[in-house]
Amino acid sequence: MKIRIQFKVPFLSSIASLVGVMVICTLTGGVQAAEVGETLDCKNSSVVVERSICDNKDLLARHTEMEGLLAHAARSPRKDAPGLKLDDSQTAWLKRRDRCSKSFTKIKCLMQTYNARLAYLEAKFRPGRTKSEDWQCESDKTTFPVTFTTGRTAFGKFVAAGREMDKGYKEWFMAETGKVSGETRQYLGESENGSQAGIWFGPNKANFIMDRSKFGLVCKK
Repeated sequence: MKIRIQFKVPFLSSIASLVGVMVICTLTGGVQAAEVGETLDCKNSSVVVERSICDNKDLLARHTEMEGLLAHAARSPRKDAPGLKLDDSQTAWLKRRDRCSKSFTKIKCLMQTYNARLAYLEAKFRPGRTKSEDWQCESDKTTFPVTFTTGRTAFGKFVAAGREMDKGYKEWFMAETGKVSGETRQYLGESENGSQAGIWFGPNKANFIMDRSKFGLVCKK
């Protein structure tokens, strides 16, 4: 069964004004991927988070890029991952994003949240543009595998980390911050459920701090 869906994707024009374009998508099967975007009404919105995004050109650019990736996901669902539910994931992410309005560092919170979301969408829906490798990480003299996926969004490099946990497979998505120490670069982000994460990542070694752990995992290829 084919379903024809219309939805709006905002973009920045050359004079940095926000306008809308109509995009027509044809999907086979469900409709979840095409209806998860959020179009910002920068002219009329009084919502704190939305105003913060609309008033910051860097955040607005990231929101626009996110909507483009959501549109791509709608057009090109992952046939090899039918259980990947973009609508549930995006709804949960929007709730986490909106909690940034209560942060003392609201803009920094929003920037990190958007960067992590863009990394997630690139890693999940453009896997052909990423590279994945299995590393060995050590914590408390216990060694276990972690899969690191590297790639690039429109705003810089990212690292995604995935490992088996007691409650199943968990992933974190982190974007580069610009800080460098020797051969390693710092990346900050979050997991799909919003727990914080950071990593100093280099060609052959990494120090990965996930969730609320006080000590990092020492990882090597």
